[in-house]
Amino acid sequence: IMSLGGTYQDFHFEMFKDNLVHELQQRGTLLTATITVEQVDGNKTWFTKYGKSSSYQKSTRGELKTYHEDTYERRLLQFQFNSSDKILDKVDIMDMVTNPKSDAVQAMVMELGRARDEVIFDAISGSVTKQENGSTSSVALPAASKVAVNSHAFSSVAGTNDIGLTPSKLKEAIKKLGEEYVDVNREPVFVVGPMNQLMKLSTNSEVTSSDFRTKNVLDVPGVVGGINGYLGLTYIAYEDTDLVNTTDETVYVYPKSAIKLGIRQPLTVEILKDSARVGNPETIAAYEDIGATRMFEEKVIQIACDPTTIIPA
Repeated sequence: IMSLGGTYQDFHFEMFKDNLVHELQQRGTLLTATITVEQVDGNKTWFTKYGKSSSYQKSTRGELKTYHEDTYERRLLQFQFNSSDKILDKVDIMDMVTNPKSDAVQAMVMELGRARDEVIFDAISGSVTKQENGSTSSVALPAASKVAVNSHAFSSVAGTNDIGLTPSKLKEAIKKLGEEYVDVNREPVFVVGPMNQLMKLSTNSEVTSSDFRTKNVLDVPGVVGGINGYLGLTYIAYEDTDLVNTTDETVYVYPKSAIKLGIRQPLTVEILKDSARVGNPETIAAYEDIGATRMFEEKVIQIACDPTTIIPA
């Protein structure tokens, strides 16, 4: 038997522990549940809005009928293809105790959820394209759909100074919706804004009082959940809102029917072998094709809020 001479040394394998955690981030979409969603096809899509009808009073015997022309308005939805792609190298996987594939997929889906919310929020706050009477134009939120940063319209404390989110401002927003015949008693209405403003709102005793809420604060888990139900509204903490007057934060109040999301390609995840790379590593692709538009300016109310001041109202 042949003998082998020489010195042998131990091989030490360093393996990462199974302690994968995700970076702090918005975990998926927050705004999809606040709007209407529809499966669509085509290069681009128009959503049609039917106009108001007219009536008239009969004034003479044998009077001829008066026919009124129907009015239509269309809102343009343009698609945006969002994708997230990763390669799981064989060496990386062998260095780890567990395959990070599931965590990678979770991170990619969360990223696409955030990208979807950006599309939705642009439709909520930005300009949209409409077509009416054969002409196309860009439409922004009108002044009538905005609550000023110094508004105290329904405040028990009179003043003209800039303030954050208050019950007074929310009541003014609901008033504006009601004046446009939005059925705030039957249709779910959402309040979307940064945590800073929701916490300012929570300092008001009226907000936490069971006399003004559909649920008691301690009946609902979570900080934001604790103010849900105030004025019959549902509150969503969303940090990627815009600014007005350079520094003032914005909060948006709208019913579910105000915004429409069209999905041309549903969220899809594919895991495939890449035979062109050494070791045939797995590639992960997550993608979707979507677009959103605002159907009614009258149904979206923008509230400007001072980022620092808290005043009971």
